[in-house]
Amino acid sequence: GALGQAEEEVYDEERIFRFNSGGVFAKNSPEVVGEVFEPRTGFKGKVRLPGGPLAADFDWEQDLIVACRYMGRSRLYQIDISTNKSVPLKNADFAGDVLDVVRGRTSGEYIIAHASALNVGLFLFDINTGKISPISTAAEKAFQPHVEGNVIYFSSDKDGSFQIYRMQEVKGKWVREQISSSTWGAFRPFVYGDTIAFV
Repeated sequence: GALGQAEEEVYDEERIFRFNSGGVFAKNSPEVVGEVFEPRTGFKGKVRLPGGPLAADFDWEQDLIVACRYMGRSRLYQIDISTNKSVPLKNADFAGDVLDVVRGRTSGEYIIAHASALNVGLFLFDINTGKISPISTAAEKAFQPHVEGNVIYFSSDKDGSFQIYRMQEVKGKWVREQISSSTWGAFRPFVYGDTIAFV
């Protein structure tokens, strides 16, 4: 998910990743220390991040994936929590900020929201191959993705105001459907069973 400038957490059933990012962005710090806690095993450890953290998510099979910013660029890293070793991912170097990082539909696939000078776009990123594929258009701002099964939910201003959309790949093509019509805009979709919530 996306991380802010105070103490933040991302977690799954096995791990909690926590850090305090206050002042990091202004100082353009080359290194930040985060904490990892595994409630099931009681494991606690430190994770050294090679830049100011922007967004992060877990994949139990792929360790911790973090987007960090340093010297005006964003890069995705895979961090082995047991060894504290961070490895930059292939082709995952961006001008501007990575706003969101969430696990995708399959192991090794992530959905990232990247803010360039012109727009905010959603991309599929395969950490195993380094392949990056756009799934939103250049004419919209699309971000805050949430994945449920094979469906990607997100907020976009494609039709003028920010609304919630869902997209699914059917026979190699992306099929999009608008599912909200809020007067004030709709953000941060979350799916729980048959319920789709947003703010």
